[in-house]
Formats: sequence, structure tokens, C-alpha cells
Amino acid sequence: TTPQTSTQPEKKGGAWIALLTAGVFEIGYALAVNGSAGFTAPLWSAIAVVFFLFTLFFLSVALKRIDVGIGYAGWAGIGAIGAPGLGPVWFGGA
Repeated sequence: TTPQTSTQPEKKGGAWIALLTAGVFEIGYALAVNGSAGFTAPLWSAIAVVFFLFTLFFLSVALKRIDVGIGYAGWAGIGAIGAPGLGPVWFGGA
């Protein structure tokens, strides 16, 4: 039999959820790096490494269906807004 092709565009909802998840892990990674005090605090350092691996995993999943330019810009934007926005909340300061 011949493979059937769909005339409907591929659904990208899952890819956008993966991109948002990658962005959340990117925020967590940035905050954990701050908490690691230059990777001298073992717990924060381990959290940073885990979050880094998760952010890359979910970004790679998202980029299977989302154009790399748009996906990378979205991921970086989430981190660029989220980390400075939540940093003072988690670590105090202005």
C-alpha cells in the first residue's frame, strides 16, 4: 500500500508547549546558576545541570516542528524576560 498523506497542515500545538516548557527550564537554569555561586554550591550546581539538560531537550523537541529562528527567539525571549523578573523574587534585591 502507498502511504497516505494528509491535506491538513501538521499540528504544532505540542511543539509550542515544548517550547514554553523549554523556556521555563531556561528560567530555572539561569536562576540555578545564580544560586550556584559560580558552581561552588553543590545542590544549586546539580539543579543547574539538570535544568540545562531539560531546556535543551525540550528546545530540540520544539525545533522539530517550529522554524529554528522563531523557536530560538521565543526560547531566548522567555529566558530573557523570566530570569530577571523572577531573580529578585527568589534571591532578593532589586
